[in-house]
Amino acid sequence: MLKKFVLSSKFFYGLGIVVLIVAVFNVAFILTHYLDYNTNVDNRVAKIALAKNNPQECSKIWSFPLLYIFNDMNPPEYHINLCYVNVAVETANPEICEHSTDKAYCFSEVAKVKNDILICDQISEGEGGYQDRGRCYALFTRKGIDKSVCENLHDEDNKASCYVGAVNFNPDRAICDTKIIGGQYYSTNKSECYWIVAIDTKDVSLCKNTIESTPPKSKEIHCSVIQSLILSSLNHVVILLLM
Repeated sequence: MLKKFVLSSKFFYGLGIVVLIVAVFNVAFILTHYLDYNTNVDNRVAKIALAKNNPQECSKIWSFPLLYIFNDMNPPEYHINLCYVNVAVETANPEICEHSTDKAYCFSEVAKVKNDILICDQISEGEGGYQDRGRCYALFTRKGIDKSVCENLHDEDNKASCYVGAVNFNPDRAICDTKIIGGQYYSTNKSECYWIVAIDTKDVSLCKNTIESTPPKSKEIHCSVIQSLILSSLNHVVILLLM
């Protein structure tokens, strides 16, 4: 009788292990398919919103309760916002950006798609150094639109972002000298402007044209980085000529 009991215990112990393994595989299977379904959930729901011609479908992303925990660690608001941006871009309709939690990004993306700088004006110039409207303008000045549009901006940081875009199209140091004249991020914008011109014109001396408040060590680092980039660019040209 005791022997039968021992065999029975081993049997149930083994059965328990098998059940546990099956349960683990089932949970893994379910989670894998769940994560696969929620990958790019903003794109999936955006397609539904477009098909139904109803941007409000994006708000239904809230119905995916495990999205934050098991997927990409971004909260539902993140995916909702991307969904609205996707719909706004696909329909080229800036009005949909009003539903977005990141209106500046949304308006910028629609402005780019429609190739319409006026959409940038729907972005608030903001306070405390935000440069979102200026960055939107820069999408166009870097493509060659006349830099005079930067004067439509009132905030100095926004103007600077716009002019930095213009320098990407036309590496004229005069823009850095005369157009970037203030703002909360004056030092950063001024240095970036000279950085772009120095690399494009391969004039390493410009890396020292940062404002006086820039720490000497930072100037030294900027110069060494620019020198490396210029040398790398020149070496690439030499290699191409020798090929």
